[in-house]
Amino acid sequence: MAANETQWEDLALIPELVRGIREIGFEYPWAMQRDAIMTILQGHDVILNKAAGTGKSSAFIISALQKLDVYNNQCQVLILVETRESAIRMHGTILALGAFMKTFKCCKCVAIPKFRELISELESGCQIVVGTTGCVLDMVLRGVLKIKWESVGLIPGLLRGIYEIGYERPNALQQNAIMTILQGHDVALYRRAGSGKSVAFVIPALQKLDTFDSQCQVLILADSRELVYRIQELILTLGKYMEPFACRKCVGGSRTSDSFAELASACQIVVGTPGRVLCMMDRGFLKVDSVKMLVLDEVHDLVSKRFGDTIIDIFHRLPSAKQIVVAAPYKAKDIAELATEITNDPIQVT
Repeated sequence: MAANETQWEDLALIPELVRGIREIGFEYPWAMQRDAIMTILQGHDVILNKAAGTGKSSAFIISALQKLDVYNNQCQVLILVETRESAIRMHGTILALGAFMKTFKCCKCVAIPKFRELISELESGCQIVVGTTGCVLDMVLRGVLKIKWESVGLIPGLLRGIYEIGYERPNALQQNAIMTILQGHDVALYRRAGSGKSVAFVIPALQKLDTFDSQCQVLILADSRELVYRIQELILTLGKYMEPFACRKCVGGSRTSDSFAELASACQIVVGTPGRVLCMMDRGFLKVDSVKMLVLDEVHDLVSKRFGDTIIDIFHRLPSAKQIVVAAPYKAKDIAELATEITNDPIQVT
């Protein structure tokens, strides 16, 4: 591949970065690098399909360094690689390209014998983290590696809703739960009220939603109409900038005709109380053939109000390939028994 006539300066890169680029021996950007850097700096998602040795890594590293806020010591760039050796090479390239920039910290996140040293380094603040997927996930689950919403890979419309509601970054519970749910695991969330449990399951439910499929894909059960209303409001607020979708409520204590009307049109997400949901399923007004996620919110209240048998009945009518999320403020014997019956090797997030 031959270099084109574009200069690094033509890409509006900061002088210190250009100096590092030239110091490392890159005289001109290749066409692929030029196009990739310009596209990434414009904020677009990018897929680079090129053979090894074509400068792919340099293209996204240069873009990342250009966009880096060196005065913010939080993790801003997360680079995942397959092996420890790849992480070490990538780390060296980043430091070489950024050698003349204002001081920033790039940390490797790979398994090392002195585990506490890795935790200490990450906790000290790293603007760029490059590591293997398993090690990075471990550090996120431990709450050591603090990430931004963007690092979770959420769709732009959902991100806009999250920021508009005032959530600047996920807390440790939300980090752990969202990433685990998005990986497809069954999850048990045990944390007190006010800790962000609802946000932790609503965000991945919205992220996984197929807005072009009008069938019910997410079913959320709660013990009271008040909680159902709150969850529905949260879903609609967080998802207001997504492609259009419908979130319907299905609650007892109201006329069944009201539920008929709610469910008569598209309803990708249904939030309801167990008794009324089962009633609508029995009458054929709630189709559940496309449900891929079942959420039990405040499951301790569901159990205490003797909804257990109804939940089991609903569970067995759903497709076998479904994901289960159970949320409660604490783990008790009756909650654990219900969770054991309906979940498959759940990951506990506390």
